[in-house]
Amino acid sequence: MQPSSISHQLQMELIGETSETTTFTAEWSYTTSRPLEVTATFPAQPESVTWTFSRDLLADGLREPTGHGDIVVWPEHADDTEPMVRIWLRTPGGDAELRAAIADMDRFLTASWQIIPAGAEYDHLDVDTVLERLFT
Repeated sequence: MQPSSISHQLQMELIGETSETTTFTAEWSYTTSRPLEVTATFPAQPESVTWTFSRDLLADGLREPTGHGDIVVWPEHADDTEPMVRIWLRTPGGDAELRAAIADMDRFLTASWQIIPAGAEYDHLDVDTVLERLFT
């Protein structure tokens, strides 16, 4: 029997304005009750911050720059380092630029596709729940 959700701990870096980095662990989650999205919980003070991403946006961003508005994702390939994915988050309070290994993010996404394959999300979407979230 397939699990209904997964959670992976990924090592990430926060890239500062002067390119200094701070390494941290983020929790990335996927659940069948929300088949189109993944969530990432980032440690912060005084409490953690959770962002919701389109699973497709994240997957596409491993291969090519994608996204507009609050979330932009793109691959970073340098000759002498491991391929990375960069994620830029925009908020009214400021921006954050993050980086993680593409291989780690790909493992997380692959695990999510084992629960609900890419392209089959709408077969698992509860339209009533979606409408309730939109109008409440």
